[in-house]
Amino acid sequence: MDRNEQLDQVEDVAGFDQVDQSGYLGEPGRKSAEVLLRQVADARSALATAVAIKDPVGVSRALDELEEALREAREGGVEVPPLASE
Repeated sequence: MDRNEQLDQVEDVAGFDQVDQSGYLGEPGRKSAEVLLRQVADARSALATAVAIKDPVGVSRALDELEEALREAREGGVEVPPLASE
């Protein structure tokens, strides 16, 4: 079975017609909630690591990544839960 046949078998997910392996749904550039939440979690983890090892460049980069991930989630209508400590 080729990739197009596999995509044809995927049921409509939240109003979108296809899901590809990168986590994008339907429209190009639109990521699934799962992918967006994973990006936020990864960025939070990178920030915590950079803070723990006192890496100012790493903190700056991780903050940029976190801000971008949160922006994408907000624009995608995905509610990001706070950290347990927040």
